[in-house]
Amino acid sequence: MGTTGTQSVTVTSSGTAAATINSDSITGTGFSVSGGAFPATLNPGQAAVLTIQFNPSTASSVAGQLTISSNAPTATISLSGTGTAVLPTVSAVSCSSTSITGSLADACTVSLTGSAPTGGLTVSLASSSSAVTVPSSVTIPATATSAAFTASVASVTTAQSVTLTATTASTSKTVSLQLSATTPALTLSSASLSFGNVSVGTAITQSVTVTSSGTAAATINSDSITGTGFSVSGGSFPATLNPGQAAVLTVQFDPTSASSATGQVTISSNAPTATVSLSGTGTAVLPTVSTVSCSSTSITGSLADGCTVSLSGAAPTGGMSVSLGSTSSAVTIPGSVTVPATATSAAFTASVASVTSAQSATLTATAASTSKSVSLQLNPATSASPALSSISCVSSAYSSAATDVCSVNLTAAASAAVNVSLSSNDPYVTVPSGVTVNAGAMSAAFSAAVASVAMTQKATITAQAGGVTEYFDITISPATGSPALTISATSLSFGNVAVGSTGTQSVTLTSSGAAAVTVNSDAITGTGFSVSGGSFPATLNPGQAAVLTVQFSPTGASSVTGQLTISSNAPTATVSLSGTGTAVTPTVSAISCSSTSITGSLADACTVSLSGFAPTGGLTVSLASNSSAVTVPASVMVPATATGAAFTANAAAVSSAQSATLTATAGSASQKVSLQLNAATAVLTVNATSIGFGNVMENTPVAQPITLNSTGTAPVTVNSAAASGTGFSVSSASLPATLNPGQSLTLEVQFDPTTVGSFTGQLAISSSASSSTVGLSGVGESHEVDLSWTCPLDSSDPIVGYNIYRAPGGTTSYQRLNATPETLTAFADTAVQSGTAYAYVVTSVDGAGAESVPSNMTSVTIP
Repeated sequence: MGTTGTQSVTVTSSGTAAATINSDSITGTGFSVSGGAFPATLNPGQAAVLTIQFNPSTASSVAGQLTISSNAPTATISLSGTGTAVLPTVSAVSCSSTSITGSLADACTVSLTGSAPTGGLTVSLASSSSAVTVPSSVTIPATATSAAFTASVASVTTAQSVTLTATTASTSKTVSLQLSATTPALTLSSASLSFGNVSVGTAITQSVTVTSSGTAAATINSDSITGTGFSVSGGSFPATLNPGQAAVLTVQFDPTSASSATGQVTISSNAPTATVSLSGTGTAVLPTVSTVSCSSTSITGSLADGCTVSLSGAAPTGGMSVSLGSTSSAVTIPGSVTVPATATSAAFTASVASVTSAQSATLTATAASTSKSVSLQLNPATSASPALSSISCVSSAYSSAATDVCSVNLTAAASAAVNVSLSSNDPYVTVPSGVTVNAGAMSAAFSAAVASVAMTQKATITAQAGGVTEYFDITISPATGSPALTISATSLSFGNVAVGSTGTQSVTLTSSGAAAVTVNSDAITGTGFSVSGGSFPATLNPGQAAVLTVQFSPTGASSVTGQLTISSNAPTATVSLSGTGTAVTPTVSAISCSSTSITGSLADACTVSLSGFAPTGGLTVSLASNSSAVTVPASVMVPATATGAAFTANAAAVSSAQSATLTATAGSASQKVSLQLNAATAVLTVNATSIGFGNVMENTPVAQPITLNSTGTAPVTVNSAAASGTGFSVSSASLPATLNPGQSLTLEVQFDPTTVGSFTGQLAISSSASSSTVGLSGVGESHEVDLSWTCPLDSSDPIVGYNIYRAPGGTTSYQRLNATPETLTAFADTAVQSGTAYAYVVTSVDGAGAESVPSNMTSVTIP
């Protein structure tokens, strides 16, 4: 079944008159007839050839009949044949990936030695390991030679080899898969971040990319950061990163003082702990002038204009002087104004005189080599009724919180309601945004709320209406009485604190006087003592409090004293400090290595960890290996205040599997880690066991690739590849060649038949691992020239056949190819030779045997 048998039948006109064949017909499953173009007339002696084919579809005996109807008696030919079932066998099973780390849906293919029969062919599948699951079978569709299936590979904890088997018709083929264990690992985009010089009060950020670079998912449990002014964000932990995925952390340095700072980001995960060292320097930068503004920038007549100069940041201790200048004599201003310490602005008054013609004036404020300006438009006074004439309040000076009653006044009674806008340049004096003078009235009242202050200052209330601006100044002084500062403790004793640890206590500052107290600064002395929690200078109104946190982090085993000093406008307050650092030598808590299952040689990254911080001078940890295949340094030093140190374990390749134990010892405590050393094995896998080239025209080379894969755990050397068998050759290989595990090499096998017939051969591959053979097969076919032409339609002489002539290319030596005239308009020339050119012409023949002139010539060159 699946093949075709062919025989021919010659029908000859054997009577004394022309025979007209009307039709041919055939019966019997699998039988067919071709070659007849009917109806057709055969003169006496002429013949036609019919081709009978038998292509059985089932394995059974079949009978049939060919019937030829003509003007002569009907002719019949009985037909018989038997279909036999020849099932193909499995020729190969292959998978896209034969070396796999982690889980994978591996695409695999099973191939047959021939086409599958009707109904398809079922191939049984099996796996030697539960780590790889395959379907129990796969069906190759009818007429196909292969089918795909999926091998589902699960992650494994140890390396192993799995064999997949495909079986049908008592033959089996296998493919080997190498499964490697997965290991989590993290890689940082940078091991250190330097922020350089950063202005105090300015935050600078940099990013760190954390990439899962192992073969298993890495779970980041947490990130932590140390160092004053440093912070980290961007991580939502715990989080799992699959291999190749990454997370980005943002590290910020916001210095609080002009000094150098160091710190560290620590990333904890199921991979070795990763750290990033941090450094930066806080620098003091004086603020610059950011703006200068005035309440009125378009002024008619004279006016005391309220103006403000603003800085880009808080003024330093002692305040900051800003120079002032005016381009017009009509506007006078002070030569300078001082912005108080910690403040960001200060007010001044621009006195504008009346002008007779419109003009502009520019006011300029300069500090720290930067200048800002504001332009005022001065207009001559015009008669207007009514206009804003003044603003007044009951009192212009206060020493405590109060409500001042104020009013705006017009030059005459208003004929309609007049809206007057109000503002204050000081947060300690608040006013409504506006007030309305009703029709018929000359004034309107409003309230100004005055708050208590810690230092004397002046607030300016501004009223504006109809292009006219008026001002009123209120001076606010601190409450009568003396400021006082009370502390919750005059001494703090931290007792015994282990070196590398931190003790913490708090101190409460309370404003206990009759006036507000301004805390200017806090300072601390004594090795290991530090203070935080205060943002000074700061003002505490009576009854308010602030809390400071004092820490003791001893760096040595000794007693330490110190003092916390608090400076304010009240008497200086001090707190005496004491504590004793105690030496507690940490022990070894763990020893770990990046790889605990090693195949071949490896420089394994290992870490020894302590139960606490190493003391001053560091801590020496002794190291040892119980195997000569793994060498480690005799000891490793854990630096002072650190909790771990790294070292390298150099594992040499072994010829047989074995284990090695590494031991870390400090004092009387030891910890161990076990390493599994696996022997490296070279394996060479060929992706096919046979190559079929099918039917190939002679002297027409056809090539197919074959891939060699290094699927072991050690490099394999391919020494040679040689092809045997007529017409077969191998090329495109530079041998010998060494393939590291996972690498591949592709060879090109060629079939170039020089004669007709079936050929077999073999590709022999020699390597340091093993010798492999690949079966080769192909069929050489001869060339033929297929000619066809059109019957002349305008011939008055009936045509009974055609003669076909051929001449060697470039000559006119034509020879007839057919013995008797052909009745069909097609002819196949099978007697041609490769590399030769031919020319063809055709003539038509009438009933008397006379030939027409030759047709047009066509030429063909045989490859």
